[in-house]
This record gives sequence, C-alpha cells and structure tokens, in this order.
Amino acid sequence: MNNPQLTQPEEMKTRAYVYGVEKLNGYDAWALFQACTLGDLPKVKSLLAKDQRLVNAQYSYQFPIHKAVSAGHTEIVKLLLDHGADPGQSRYTYDSWDKLLLCAEECGHGQIELLLQHAMRERFNYSPDFEALKQAIIARKPRSIGAVLRGKRTLARASDALGNNALHWSVITRQLDLIAQFVKIGTPIDAPRADGQTPVLLAVNGANDYWYRDTRGRSHPSLRNTFVLVGSLLAHGASYNISVASAVGDLERVEQLLKKDSNLARCLDSARISPLSYAAREGHLHIVRLLLERGADPNMPEDAAANGRPLYEACCGNHLEIAELLLEHGANPNGEMDSCECCLTIGPIYHGDNAKPLQRLLRRHGAITPSYAKGRKS
Repeated sequence: MNNPQLTQPEEMKTRAYVYGVEKLNGYDAWALFQACTLGDLPKVKSLLAKDQRLVNAQYSYQFPIHKAVSAGHTEIVKLLLDHGADPGQSRYTYDSWDKLLLCAEECGHGQIELLLQHAMRERFNYSPDFEALKQAIIARKPRSIGAVLRGKRTLARASDALGNNALHWSVITRQLDLIAQFVKIGTPIDAPRADGQTPVLLAVNGANDYWYRDTRGRSHPSLRNTFVLVGSLLAHGASYNISVASAVGDLERVEQLLKKDSNLARCLDSARISPLSYAAREGHLHIVRLLLERGADPNMPEDAAANGRPLYEACCGNHLEIAELLLEHGANPNGEMDSCECCLTIGPIYHGDNAKPLQRLLRRHGAITPSYAKGRKS
C-alpha cells in the first residue's frame, strides 16, 4: 500500500465496506488512502467533508493516517488527527500509535512526531518515561516500582504508547496485589487504553495482550482465573457496566442497566465488543436470551468480526444451546474472526470431536467449509 499506483483491493470495491465496526463507502475509503499517500490535501478535505468516519477506514490493520505519516505529509496528519484519526483501533493493536510514532521517528519527520506525541498525551496521557514503571511491573519487583514512583509520582497516572497505564499492566501481568496500590495513589481505574479496553475489560477478556505473552504459559506462576482480577477491580470502584455484567453472568445487573437504557443491548463498549458476545463466550444462555429479546443483533460488526461475533464466541466455547438460539435469531453461520478461523472450524481446534454436534447444527443453517480448511481431516 506504500505504492500509490496500487489498485483498489477487491474487498473495498463496494459502497458497503466493513473492516472496522462501521459500514463505509469502500471507493471513498480507498480514495482517502490514496490522497494521504500522495499528499493531496484538498482531496482529503473533500472526502472528510463528505463522511468524517472515513478517517478511520481500516485496511490490512492500517488507516489513512499511516499513509500520511510514512509519506511525511504534516498538514494531512494534523487534519486527520483533528478529525478523530484513531490508530488505536487497529485490530489486535497491530499497527497502533506505537508503530506510527516509531515510523515518524525513523523517517525523520520531526514535526509529525510532535503531533503524534501531543495527540497521545491528550488521549491517554502518554509519557515516554512510563517505560521505567512498566518494566518494574513486568519484573514483579515491588521495590523497583516504589523507587520509580518516588522519582516521578506522576507516572502513576501516565501510560505507554499503547495507552496501558499501571493498572492495565497490573492486569496484563496478573498481579492482584498491585491493584489496590495503584488505585490508592490515583491511577485512573476506568481509563481506556488506545484500543478502548479499560483495566476491567482487559481482565474480562482474559488479561491477554497481543504483545505480552509471558503469563499465557501454564508454568507461569501468576493466577490462572483472571475473573479474580475482575472482582478486585470492581471492589475498588471500576465501572460495573453491561459488558462486565454479561461476562460474569449477572442477570440481575444486566436487567437493571437495561431498565435505565434499553439501547445498551444493541451497543458496543469502548473496546467495540457487544454484551451479547461476552455472554455467548462465557456460556450464559439466560443473558443471551434476554439480550436477544431486547433487540441485540448477532450480526452487528464488532472488533475483528465484520459479520458479527457472538456466534463465533459460542462456537469457541462449544456452547450448543447458545449457538442454536443465535442461529434462530439470524446469526450468520459463516461468520469469522480476523486471522482466527470461522464459526465452523474453530470448535474442533478447542474441543475436537466434541464440537461435531455444533458443526452439524451450523451446516444445517448454511455453514460452508472455507477454502483454507478444505484439506483438513474432519
């Protein structure tokens, strides 16, 4: 995509292009990528005036701002940032703010580097000095953490280039004892990082981070059940929102929140995930049923899942009854997650032959074997 002569990708040749969570005109989205590459400021302005949402049109993990930064078009970078360009939405944070900042630095685009740093400070309190605190947390050394904070107390409220603050890193490294410590000294407990995940949402989602995997190994000494972290964060004042309630199976809380705002059943959270997906993933049939009754759409685009995520999550967990209910409500049996298989193929990876009943159900509703799986033994 760095070559301005590249032709428009086939999947973008549509006026209903979905890669993120919004349906956009793919022709206009590609035109914006091209204009940002070529430095055509009038064209960029015209396209954004037509549809400001194009600023976060995503293709292959990148946004128009990636093209403008790498090409060194300072005015366009500023314009895109002013219109809400958010590389933090890059799937799996694969091409997020950190890589964008590095690109500007390596290309010698000093003014652009300053623009990005300013935006990062404004949006999630980025500080390059936070690295020292981050490394102390990762090293699991309380004395080093204390020494860093004594040297610069403000780091307790700062974050790294991906928006992770000290509580995010406490969750990622699964250190329960650090939560109370950082809350006490003022680390924002509900601060969303660059991809929208707050500490409690990160814990609900398994405390897993694409770029830090040490805690995933079975031999790692950290706690295994990350819902313990969820409970601790809630006890210390984290927002008990509908995403969290759906994930932990609290029907009473879900009903309470829906009574206040019925639209919550049809909304995505700051991480661009629906309450229906959380409930389906964790196997909470009663909450899935309630959300569907209240208008939840199983095919609503979500993060990394342009055709809906709840059915895929149900298939990951081999939750047959939930999958059946979702299919009855029109869920797409051929839905998939980016780089993570599809509804039909993900079950056997986690559950082997136990997933066959669910596969048969999916096939009855029209699921087909994707080309990448046709040579596999069933």
